Amino acid sequence: MNVTMNLNQLKDFIDWIRRQDNPGKISEKQMRAYFKEKKIIKQKENKNKS
Repeated sequence: MNVTMNLNQLKDFIDWIRRQDNPGKISEKQMRAYFKEKKIIKQKENKNKS
């Protein structure tokens, strides 16, 4: 999963990770939900650009 964010968004993301119960075991699903909530990623990523 490729995500582009600015430094402030990155700092908020790191803070969010630290607040999790088990920071070493955050699933991709949880991260996607976080990015959607913060509007960092678009709703639908482009399917294979071939």
